[in-house]
Amino acid sequence: MKLTDKTGAKAVEEISIVLRKELKEWYNAQDTRSWLSQAFLTVGIFGILMPATAKGDVMAFVAILAAVVLPVALAGTVISDVFAGERERGTLETLLATPLSDRALFVGKVLSRVVYAWVGAMMVFAAGIITLWATKHRIRFSTGLFALPVLAAPLVAFPIADIGAIISIRAKSVRSAHQIISYFVLALIIGVSTLFVVPRDWQNATLHALERAPLLVLLCLLVVDYLCLWVSLRTFRRSRLILAACSTVQTKGNAVEFDRRETQRREDAKAAKKY
Repeated sequence: MKLTDKTGAKAVEEISIVLRKELKEWYNAQDTRSWLSQAFLTVGIFGILMPATAKGDVMAFVAILAAVVLPVALAGTVISDVFAGERERGTLETLLATPLSDRALFVGKVLSRVVYAWVGAMMVFAAGIITLWATKHRIRFSTGLFALPVLAAPLVAFPIADIGAIISIRAKSVRSAHQIISYFVLALIIGVSTLFVVPRDWQNATLHALERAPLLVLLCLLVVDYLCLWVSLRTFRRSRLILAACSTVQTKGNAVEFDRRETQRREDAKAAKKY
């Protein structure tokens, strides 16, 4: 599968342009105090409180949090406005008018949310390791336990961001997109959480299997990411977004015209009553 019809270097350059634009816009749109409070809350709960109070194989618990739960939750939180937000802010038409390819627009936007999820997961993972060391828990220096969170987190976040972007394209608003994605993310998190309620022997067998075969896990995730990207790139079309944007603008224009006429009618009625 080719990312674009141009050379590979040009495709990477276009994707990096969109990626940098998205990260810069997200950073500039955030209030520093609000962002810091959210970061401290996330790290405090998932990186300090939960590892400090967990029982059993706490190291594996921290690794699963950083490799699966947090990437899914963080990517699902910020992906809803990737296209729906542009449409509501009235910047979608400008974005679509750029000479960048369709695939560069889509992949760059998705990767920006993956980067956000990966950075958040790594912050929690580092805080969890420090918490285990501070609370005298045994830290198992296993290649699988350390490699999986670092390498698997972006691979887990990618299909969530990919599917969320398609939902954002088709959703009528950011709110509706966020609701749909939230149901999807919640179902995945509940599915992963079942690992912690099954018998302890099953937990240990599953965790040890994942720990012994990190390359196989990463390969499976790469296949899933490839399939999701392949389907999404065949679905994503700039022309459809342009038509949707034009329809939205036309609808807003009709609403404004209706309000203007209704206001004029009321003013004429009041003037008629005076005479």
